[in-house]
Amino acid sequence: MIDIVIPVHHENLLPIAGSYYQSRCPFCEKGIFNAKRNPGTQQLEEEDVCTVCGQKIRYADIVRVRDRDPFQTKTEKKND
Repeated sequence: MIDIVIPVHHENLLPIAGSYYQSRCPFCEKGIFNAKRNPGTQQLEEEDVCTVCGQKIRYADIVRVRDRDPFQTKTEKKND
């Protein structure tokens, strides 16, 4: 497990099969970042970890990521 948390921009990561929530790890190129949600608020978490190399990241653009979250957008529209 790598303890250094590296800031990255979600938009610069390579999505897996067009998914908004899964991205290829640019550090080991084999692992995946699976965007996680806060169980209480259902908002996407700011930090993530690679499934293979354990590299920790922080989405530097988390506000934009949350604003563009297809799940959150659908939920907000549904509640209007």
